[in-house]
Amino acid sequence: MEALITQLEQACAMYKQDHAVYPPSNAAFDSSVLATALSKPNLRHGKYFEFKVSQLDKAGNIVNSVYPEEDVVKYRENYMNKDPKAKGIHNRSSIDMWCMGCDKVQDSICNWD
Repeated sequence: MEALITQLEQACAMYKQDHAVYPPSNAAFDSSVLATALSKPNLRHGKYFEFKVSQLDKAGNIVNSVYPEEDVVKYRENYMNKDPKAKGIHNRSSIDMWCMGCDKVQDSICNWD
């Protein structure tokens, strides 16, 4: 799962190079918004990430391969949030991604440690 999050971070970095912002997120931190943005072809890079069918659930969220029936990857774009008091933001100038690990703790697999 850590490898997938690293690959998604790299795809987000390429997206930012082309669009000057990271892929958008929503208030629920659903990764379906991220999957949609990274799957759209771009003239420069093609698709930023090629998802396998098994990596997405019916709602389009990126599936947690450790617990595919119970959890999905969560995503938050922080780049435009300049509020220093905003809670839960870890990578203030980029993105946060997280999911449940083998210990069943919600953010034990993440991109901010």
